Amino acid sequence: MIETTQELICNLYKHCKVTTCHSFRVGNDLRGFGRYLGIENQEFLFILGALHDIGKLEIPQQLLIKKKD
Repeated sequence: MIETTQELICNLYKHCKVTTCHSFRVGNDLRGFGRYLGIENQEFLFILGALHDIGKLEIPQQLLIKKKD
């Protein structure tokens, strides 16, 4: 079953909030770079950035979430 972009981002958020925040920062940077380059569809660039780490859904949470000592 193919999930929507929103479902994928929600699943990533449930899996690892830190990765989701990082992905949103990447999306914002890509959107800003697209604006600088004059690319029209900047929202698509944001989505690409937001989904760039989507493969981390397959990595166990205990490997992604680092505990502070």
